[in-house]
Amino acid sequence: MKDCGDCALCCKLIEVKPLNKPADTWCQHCTKHSCRIWSERPEICKTYDCLWRTTPEMPEELRPSHCKVAFECHEPEKVAIAHVDKDRPEGWRKKPVIGVITKLLREKWTVWVMIGKDRHLLLPEGKKPEEAMKVTRAAHDRVMHGSA
Repeated sequence: MKDCGDCALCCKLIEVKPLNKPADTWCQHCTKHSCRIWSERPEICKTYDCLWRTTPEMPEELRPSHCKVAFECHEPEKVAIAHVDKDRPEGWRKKPVIGVITKLLREKWTVWVMIGKDRHLLLPEGKKPEEAMKVTRAAHDRVMHGSA
């Protein structure tokens, strides 16, 4: 797994309910390079890994601090979330990010693009919105409540 290095964009983009931290605001514990409460950080922070970190072949240009998008992928549900920095809201529509989204859709992933409170649901060919909502709920329940 790759090291975050100086990237801490997830500390801005993702919502952290235990800290009352909304999406798209910097966490009060983040120095923008590290976490002041690292050893006591919430479980969601401990278990979060962006796609860039977990994918060795993903290039540097897709590091969240560069492209301003952090991808989160949930298997086995095949649900991906693209957390987009609201300071660059169109970033997900441009290369190289749109290439990742296109690849996920071709591989039959449901893709959510989240820009602050705005949500865009992108469906692979043949998938119905009801089906996408069902797998999204399953991924959420598994992550948040430890159920399958």
